[in-house]
Amino acid sequence: MDDAFAAAQMNMTPHYQTVSQLMQDVDTLEVGDPNELSYDVVGELWREIQGDSNDCLSEESPHFESCFIQQARTRLKAADIIVSNHTLFFTDFYLKQKGMYGLFPEYEAVIFDEGHRIKDVFSKCFQKVGYVKEIENLFDRCLNKRSQWAKAVFEDVEADYPELPLKQAPS
Repeated sequence: MDDAFAAAQMNMTPHYQTVSQLMQDVDTLEVGDPNELSYDVVGELWREIQGDSNDCLSEESPHFESCFIQQARTRLKAADIIVSNHTLFFTDFYLKQKGMYGLFPEYEAVIFDEGHRIKDVFSKCFQKVGYVKEIENLFDRCLNKRSQWAKAVFEDVEADYPELPLKQAPS
C-alpha cells in the first residue's frame, strides 16, 4: 500500500483520495477486509494493494507485526479446533505440497462435512486457470517494479512475436 500511496501522491491518480483514506484507516481495521470500510475501494485499486504470498517478506517486512495475514496465522496456531471449508483446507494442502507455509498449523485429525463435495472442490483447487486480464495485471506489476528487466523481456517478445499487440509502460 505504501507503493500505491507514493504513486498516487506523485501522479495524483484517480484513487488518490481513497488511498489517502486507507492509509489513515488501516490501523483501525480488524482483518483487512474491504467490507470493514465505510467507503468503496474499486477492484483495480484493491488488486494493487492487497497482499499475497508473492509480496510477503515475512519477518523481513516492516509491517510484519501489523499484517492482517500474519495476525490470522498467529490466531490459527493458537487454536485447538479450526473450522474450515473444503476450499481453504485444500488450499492449505496444496501450499504445503509445494513446500510453502500453508494456511493452517499442523493437525492430527480432519473431519469433513458434506464429504460428497470433496472430489469437486479438490479438483478445482488443483486445476490451473489463467485469465488474460490477470496475466496483464501481473505483468504490469512487473513492469512497474522491474522496469529494466521488463524492457528486455518486451524487446525479446516483440522480436520473436511481432504480431502480438504489446504495449510498454512509460519510462
